[in-house]
Amino acid sequence: MRAANGMLLFNQRLEALQALQCGLVGKIFPKDDFDRLSVEMIEEFEKLPRHSLLASKSLIRNNAWKQKMRGIFETEVEAIRRMFGSEATQKMIEERFDKKKQ
Repeated sequence: MRAANGMLLFNQRLEALQALQCGLVGKIFPKDDFDRLSVEMIEEFEKLPRHSLLASKSLIRNNAWKQKMRGIFETEVEAIRRMFGSEATQKMIEERFDKKKQ
C-alpha cells in the first residue's frame, strides 16, 4: 500500500520486483523472454473454460464490490474536479505551459 501511495501521490517509480512484492502485479518476466512468455501465458489462459472463468470473476467481483468501486470512483472524480477547479491549480497549469512555450 505504501508503494502504491508513493506512485500515486509523488509520481515515484517502482521496479518490477517491487510491484510483484507489493501485489500490484501477479507475475513478472525477464525482458529478453517477455514476448515468448507472454504468448505462452495467454495460450494457457485460452485453454481454460470460458464459462468457469466468467463465473469465478463474477464471484470475485460481485455486485457489492462493483458498488463500492463506483462509490470510490465518484469520490475521486469529485476530488479531481475540485482540484482542477481551484485557482491555484489553474495558475500552476498555466505557468507549466508557459515554461514549455519558451
